[in-house]
Amino acid sequence: RCFAFFHPSLPDEPLVFVHVALMPHIPATMSEIDQFASSDGNPEVATFYSITSTQPGLSGVDLGHFLIQRVVQVLRVEFPHLQVFTTLSPLPRFRSWLVEKLQMYQQQQQRQRQQQQSSNFTTTQNDNERPKFADPTLLTQSEEVLLSSAFKCDYRNVKEKLLELLETQHGWDNEELTEALRPVLMRLAARYLLREKHRGRPLDGVAKFHIRNGAEMYRLNYLADTSRTGLHNSAAGIMVNYRYLLDKMDENHVKYELHGRIVAQPGITQWLQNDEVD
Repeated sequence: RCFAFFHPSLPDEPLVFVHVALMPHIPATMSEIDQFASSDGNPEVATFYSITSTQPGLSGVDLGHFLIQRVVQVLRVEFPHLQVFTTLSPLPRFRSWLVEKLQMYQQQQQRQRQQQQSSNFTTTQNDNERPKFADPTLLTQSEEVLLSSAFKCDYRNVKEKLLELLETQHGWDNEELTEALRPVLMRLAARYLLREKHRGRPLDGVAKFHIRNGAEMYRLNYLADTSRTGLHNSAAGIMVNYRYLLDKMDENHVKYELHGRIVAQPGITQWLQNDEVD
């Protein structure tokens, strides 16, 4: 189903519209959306999977918020038993964020090599010594060892290999490599959503929209969108479910607006390391 807001001055063009799939469960992939989107049946879950604003001049007006509220009202009249409202949402800047982090490492390594070459003496590096990294928390030592086996390279070259994969998009059809990357990329996606912030708010614009509206972060989904666009925007096509619990929306909204707190379920937090969890 598709719902939209119109204005009398633009009767043939919606200001904002949203697609909704009525489903028996919370979806983990876009293929599940495609499977159930055309059949209402006896739905247990309403899933918002595309919210689009068509008027750049109204970018400061939160029409999507009001549209979601209105759609919930309409659907609950038609399906009184419907209690679960969720999304299957992209992480639009996750891949570019990760690429930037890896490029910082690459640039720092180049500077260090240049400084070493310009000095009057040479130093030897212990084979077991990890190189200095712009963000030493990005990959753990165990993750580097895991990925060195998957990439079939020295652990010190893992970041370069990962950067190459993200930039070229060549390698996602390698099932062994893709599975090896799962725990690493899922942890980084959870960190990106929950820990990477600007002025106390998430870097991810989609996350800010739904959390501000009172949703909770429910679950990360690996290889959820394996289309060319999905893989390009979010490494490994990772997507996230935001869940709207009708009796918790106001409370979640207040927690976020007053304290910057994000309510996240184990489907997100399980991927974080102990020192990354509040």
